[in-house]
Parts: sequence; structure tokens; C-alpha cells
Amino acid sequence: MRIKVGIDGRFLTHSQKGGYKSYVEGLVYGLMTLEDDNEYVLYLGSGNYGDFWANYEDLWVNSNRRIRRVTRWRLPAIEMVLREQVILPWIAHRDKVDLLHYPCNTGNIRPTVPYVLTLHDVQALANPYVRFTRPWIKSMWSYAIQAYEKVVIPRVARRATMLITVSEYEKTMISERLGLPLEKIAVTHLAPSPIFRALDGRKLVEARYRVRDRYGIEGGYILSVGSKPSKNIAGVIDAYHLLVKNWDLDHLLVLVVPHQQYKGELVARVAKLPIRSKVIFIDAVPQMHLVDLYAAASVFVFPSFREGFGLPPLEAMACGTPVVTSITSSLPEVVGDAAMLVNPHNPEEIAVAIRQVLTYPELRATLVRRGLCRAAMFSWEVTAQRTVSVYESCFWQHRKLRGTS
Repeated sequence: MRIKVGIDGRFLTHSQKGGYKSYVEGLVYGLMTLEDDNEYVLYLGSGNYGDFWANYEDLWVNSNRRIRRVTRWRLPAIEMVLREQVILPWIAHRDKVDLLHYPCNTGNIRPTVPYVLTLHDVQALANPYVRFTRPWIKSMWSYAIQAYEKVVIPRVARRATMLITVSEYEKTMISERLGLPLEKIAVTHLAPSPIFRALDGRKLVEARYRVRDRYGIEGGYILSVGSKPSKNIAGVIDAYHLLVKNWDLDHLLVLVVPHQQYKGELVARVAKLPIRSKVIFIDAVPQMHLVDLYAAASVFVFPSFREGFGLPPLEAMACGTPVVTSITSSLPEVVGDAAMLVNPHNPEEIAVAIRQVLTYPELRATLVRRGLCRAAMFSWEVTAQRTVSVYESCFWQHRKLRGTS
């Protein structure tokens, strides 16, 4: 039987890079690869569609897939709440969708139709890393969002027909935090975008030239990315300081930090150390530029304190780059035996792992080979298939509760 599914796609038109936007883009891409009879309505928000939608809009719109723009005005604080709690539920009900998918942690607390919620993590309910220096108006906005999430997430999660999350680790955390049965929570892993791929030979040389021309980076470098304190870029800086101090390391340290206020804190930290001439900060970059940065790096370091999934290590692996990452939260589940695992609270341990990757060619080759195999195990097509299975299960579960056939 054909199911009509509505998907809240507001993050497709959001200015934020990565995070929820990567998930929604990946899910939409995966759904486009499937051949099923279900009908999909993608509800978009205000803002620009961006490069992703420019490339895929024609592929999405066909006989069983369409789009609807829910809001056309830009009032961030008001728009988000009004759209989620009033406008989208009303439109979905009017469109007679059988099921609504909220893919980004929050949704309507008084549902008009059955829904599935993707709850990426429960960090918003108790996040020690949410506060850092920023202009007061943005701080007020951050606290407002956090207060909204603390109220909405538990209610929406408990009222959802079923939850989706992104790792077995997070499934356990959600169950414990919200008191939900494990059988109500399905796991669908994330995956690297298809643009993240290994480069070799002339293509790798060209990528290194592009990195040099764009960012002034020549020679070997250690790469890390992160936009908030929980990503532990400070720990990478401390580990790099130890490497330069104790082993006279020649490699540069390249840090991609999209968030300007957080970047300011890190720049101030580096300025107090003798490594300041060897550390390069880069703002937010397009995904194609990130592919070059991954591919040309000697090692990618991601010692995050807490992840619901942790996509950057897989992206680096898909580009053929060895990875050092944390032994905490979901990251061991994601990387398996294809990365060096370290205690993120121990800069010395991070430094030793980086040095081993840079010093021993056999270890590096093993990590690259395992990383490529590991990254290939994750795909948005599989994620979409498992998500559709959740849709269908919820649809029949709801019909059974209503006593219809």
C-alpha cells in the first residue's frame, strides 16, 4: 500500500553547514536512489536552497515526490517555533499525509498526524559545552533555543510513534535519559557524502596545489575540524604543542573552525604558545574544498568529548587519510579498528598517537586501507532504506491501533 510521507526539510535551506543539514541532505539523496511506491512531500523553510538543492531538485520532483515551501519570511526565533508548532502540522494535516518525519530533534508537541522523530542525541538536555564567549544577543538566542529544546524534546520523543537515532550508543543514551523502551528506537547510521573520495596520483597532487593556492599551506600538515568546545580543538592545540616541543615536528597544524566566537578563543590560546607561526585557522569551507583538505592532510585528528555519531572521521577515511579520534561515546562504534583511539582528555596520549601515524609508514598504510573499507560500509542509500522501513512499520502500527486494515 502506498504511504504518503511528509518530511520536514527546513535545514536544506538553513545557512548552517554540517550537522542536521548534512543529515537531511543525505537522507533526501538516499531517498532519491530508491525505487518505491511511496509518496514524499518535502516541506522547506525560508532561505536559499544552496548548492545541494540546485543539483538535485530536478531529480527529487517527479510523480511521487514533490516540494512545498512552508514559510517565506525570515524571523529566526519566531519562524522556527511558529513553523514547527503551528504551520507545518496544519499543512501536513491538510495535505493528508499518513506520516510526518521530523529529522532534527524537535517537532510538534500536539501532533495532528502520526510522526517519526530523528533524535540525533540528548546533549541539548544536559550539555556542559554549550556555553562559550559570543555576543550577548547571540547568547540570548542560544539560551532560548536550548530552553525550547529542553521543553520540546522529551515531549515529542515520548509522543512519537517511533524514534530514529544515529548510533547504538545514542540509542542507549536516549533510552536511559528519557525512560523509553529500546524497541521504540531504531538506528540508522549516517554516511559520508559521495563527494568524499580518495585521490591518488595526479589528482592528489592537484588537490595539494589547490590547498596551497587557497590557504597558503605547503608541506605536510595535521588537520582538525570543529565548531564548538565539545569538539576539543583545544586538546588538539595542546597535543600539537607537545609534538613541537618534544619532537621538533615540522608539520603545520590546520584548524577548520567555522564559528567565529569559538575561533577567537582558540586564536587567543595559540597566541600564548610558541607554535603560533605554525598554526593556520580556516573559516567554514565548501565541501569540495574540504575534500582537498582531507586528502592532502598527513593525519586527521578528531578527539571529540561527545558525539551522537561523528561524521568527520568517516569523511577523512573516505578520502584516504589516517584518523586519530576519541575512544569515547559513539566514535569507536563508527570507526571500528580503522583509527587510532585516544583519551580526549589526555593531550599526551593524543600527541603520541599522532606521532606514531606520522613516524611509521606501515601503521599509516594499515589505517588508510582499513579506513577506506570502513567508510565504504556506510551509505545514504542504506540509511534511506532503513528509514523507509521505519516509515512503513509506523504506518501499519498506527493503522492497527486505529483498527483499520
